[in-house]
Amino acid sequence: MRPTSLPTPTMDDPPSSPSVKCDMGMPTGNTDLSLSPVNMDDASPSSPSAVSTLHLSTASTLVLPSLPPTDAVEYHNRCRPFAQTNRFILQKGDKTFMMSDRGARGGYVPMSPTDRPLYHRRYTIDVNTCGWSKQFSRLRFEWAALLEDDCSMPSVPAVEFVLFPGKWVELEPPAFREPILSLPNPCRFQELAQANFSPPIDEEIYLQLDESSLQNDEFHMIVDLQSCSWFRDNILNVALEMLSNQFSCKARRIEIANSMVSQILFRVGYGGDVDNNNFVHYAEEKRRFEDKDWIFFPINDGFASDDSTQVCGSHWSLVAINRPDGLAHYIDSMSNEGNNKQALIGACVAEGLGNILEERYALYIEEYAPDQYADNQCKSDLGPCGPFVVVMIFKYLNLITEHQDEGTEEYIDLSIPESFVSEAWLFNSQRVRLHIREMIAEEQCRQETRRTAAEHDLVALEE
Repeated sequence: MRPTSLPTPTMDDPPSSPSVKCDMGMPTGNTDLSLSPVNMDDASPSSPSAVSTLHLSTASTLVLPSLPPTDAVEYHNRCRPFAQTNRFILQKGDKTFMMSDRGARGGYVPMSPTDRPLYHRRYTIDVNTCGWSKQFSRLRFEWAALLEDDCSMPSVPAVEFVLFPGKWVELEPPAFREPILSLPNPCRFQELAQANFSPPIDEEIYLQLDESSLQNDEFHMIVDLQSCSWFRDNILNVALEMLSNQFSCKARRIEIANSMVSQILFRVGYGGDVDNNNFVHYAEEKRRFEDKDWIFFPINDGFASDDSTQVCGSHWSLVAINRPDGLAHYIDSMSNEGNNKQALIGACVAEGLGNILEERYALYIEEYAPDQYADNQCKSDLGPCGPFVVVMIFKYLNLITEHQDEGTEEYIDLSIPESFVSEAWLFNSQRVRLHIREMIAEEQCRQETRRTAAEHDLVALEE
């Protein structure tokens, strides 16, 4: 049999591509396929010496010489007529397998509106929620759900050519593989996020607010009824700031100071104008309180300590200021035990506020304040003074906002009547602790959701 020329490939090859000539003799025994190389630089395309000769023992296998590939972008576009369905989003877990085959060409979609509106896109999402690993085991590739975050095909840079298994009919390298995207973090939606009630016991920040913060170990102390039952400054300050945000206190001319500000005012009230400059160094505190009518200060017996390196104090109480009437109310859940020292500290705080605002207040010690032990449904709490202060301020805020909404603010009275405990007091310090912890965990969850959404939008808009 005389040699014959192979048909020219149907794709658009460069005109300089050399032809291939096969010498197909009768097979004798096990004749292997061989290719005689030819120096292509010394021959023209039409020269007989430029023809490679193939000796074939069988027509089932044909090895062709490598030819110059066409432009990569041209070939990529030709092989993908539906360009929007190229990149997949894959996510797999122990019991779920999710695949989305549309909308990933340009990366993730931002959650916030963009100045240039995005095109509307249709998504096709397939989710198998149980037994998917067994279902896919019949295929030649298996997905082993070993790691939750292991959700991609073999990682290959997009700029490289990747040889796929199978026979190729074109004389070009296969197009590069599109990178696989992982499922966007669903926790960027508040409805899908879960509060973290079990942070590690360390000193990392669990929650950061504008004026206070809480550590991970302090988050666990909130519900402790025994050795760590006494509220630290951070716990009480975060709880009070969240109360302030809940009632929109600043817009209602109400201010809830934190323990640091209270201690500053104690120094001002106890020491007076030591610099003899009319308290000009306290301009920030003056701006904070001068437009407020109702002010609350947490009081601690450790304010009088001069040692800033040690944790001081063992009891919390409260001072409530009624500026329109010039009154200061001292509320102590242990007032029946003759805690006169802490009452003096409260008086100094009220005096310090008056020095800065150039006012004077008449101080009243509320003798009918509830007792933190006798009037507490939880008898196992060793340090309920912190929850007591939170509940008292909460009741005061309800009283003030109700009068404000009804237009009767001039009738507000912050004194505690004799019938208060029997008619209006229902206190369980353990439930208060659980509620405070839940409030803090939910706020931390909201912050984490906003952070996750912002990170998602940053990546989406960059793409």
